[in-house]
Amino acid sequence: MAQTGNVTTTTHSNPNYIVGYYVNPNVTPISNIDFNTLKSAGITDIYVLVTNNNYSQILLETQKKADIVGIKTNSWVYPDFNHASKVAQMKIGVHLDMETYDMPKYLLLILAMRWDTYGETFSITVKPNGWDGTQYYHLITPLCD
Repeated sequence: MAQTGNVTTTTHSNPNYIVGYYVNPNVTPISNIDFNTLKSAGITDIYVLVTNNNYSQILLETQKKADIVGIKTNSWVYPDFNHASKVAQMKIGVHLDMETYDMPKYLLLILAMRWDTYGETFSITVKPNGWDGTQYYHLITPLCD
């Protein structure tokens, strides 16, 4: 990692290495993001927080700008998100934010979302094991890309 001015550049040699940039478009509108600067800094993927009400418009705007510079677009969603299959059909990844105290309660939801996104990138954010009980990594890991 190297820093020049206000931009930190990350380099990597593994083509499967991901450097993500998370955006809440309610705080930072997509129109305010310089995707060329992100790409120059080594960003490979952008994760955009979306809801059931705003996902289509925001993801299409993001994908259009990200595709031009070669950054992969991913939705960043919470368990109440109901459009994972539609997002996957847009060729956009789904990142499920699952920081929970009761992972067993959500295992079927995770499995269903994985099934809905099959063929597209699917990832999950979880807590470290032991903080609030087990996160059942042995059941969740096989469902993620």
